[in-house]
Amino acid sequence: MKKVFIVGSKGPYSLGGYETFVRCISAELHKYNFEVYVTSESCEEDAKSVSMPMNIIHLFKSRKTISPFSRILYDLYSVILSIKYKADIVYMCGYNSAWVLIIPLILGKKVFINSDGIEWARPSWSKNIIKRYYLIFNEWLMKVLPMVVISDSKHIASFLKIRLNLESYFIPYGGDSFQFSPLASDINILEKYQLGDKNYYFISVRIVEDNYIDNLINAFQNIDSNLVIIGNIPSTPYGKKIQRLLHNKIRVINITSMNPEYNIIRFYAKANIHSHRFGGTSPNLLEVLYLGVPVISFDTVYSREVLGNNALYYKTPETLAEQINVFENLPQQTVERWRELNRENINRLYNWREVARRTAEAFNNRPVIV
Repeated sequence: MKKVFIVGSKGPYSLGGYETFVRCISAELHKYNFEVYVTSESCEEDAKSVSMPMNIIHLFKSRKTISPFSRILYDLYSVILSIKYKADIVYMCGYNSAWVLIIPLILGKKVFINSDGIEWARPSWSKNIIKRYYLIFNEWLMKVLPMVVISDSKHIASFLKIRLNLESYFIPYGGDSFQFSPLASDINILEKYQLGDKNYYFISVRIVEDNYIDNLINAFQNIDSNLVIIGNIPSTPYGKKIQRLLHNKIRVINITSMNPEYNIIRFYAKANIHSHRFGGTSPNLLEVLYLGVPVISFDTVYSREVLGNNALYYKTPETLAEQINVFENLPQQTVERWRELNRENINRLYNWREVARRTAEAFNNRPVIV
């Protein structure tokens, strides 16, 4: 059985796209004779509550918050551990620390890297020219170092081809990372948060500048409906700005995706407002489609790649209000057709069985170039 060491994530007990990837890919890869190792920022205490089908190396004895600079050292140490554990394959999530992959490459390891999105283009990086060019440098390393590059979006693959003349392999994310069935008792959870069946829209997102939550809050001042924001408002300047903008049509619910109430709140919403503008395929979007929830998305090539004509799109707070009005007046059969086609897309492509199959083919030197 070949050993695969995944670096670049926070570990399976944390939240995020790469963390979901680590949780879901491990059991599926085992079917293809691959054993997964991963480092975790979470402490051993977190591991007692949930069993994971992988070898987890806990780096801390207690919970810690890691700074951006410390994360670089975290990635470096994770790569060093991959050598210690005699990994056959090193798989990095994101190119933010691509330079550390020089170590396993020198030692003859097979190295794969998931390019994620266009990280240096995020507005949050534009204010720090050093960080911005650090990311551009690591992006360039994907081209010059002998590693296999994975793109989770065909449009990201096209971007890398045009920008760097870099060939990459399309392997998407999965949306079926959980099981959910509605229950009669779900109404108690909705009442707990003063919600009702199909009487609110929701967004589940990190509250950072890149996701433009302030625009959504302002837009709902002129919309005759409520918006539930599932997430934690951080104690940052942007978080304080969000606190100031909150009004009576906005409900902030601070729960994580590991909480059973999370999917209940998502499932019973009228629709999901998807505001992601950067990065490739959004795991959060795929999960919403798996639940059968309609979507009103910010208009990006990444969202259109997944949703096609089975959603509504907006570009500004004003057009969001217009599209919500359009959605409110759609025939029910149209919404049901969207649900059906989006779910078919999950079953055909965006599921963890297919992700694992394509990943195993890449590991076995049989990937398909986009």
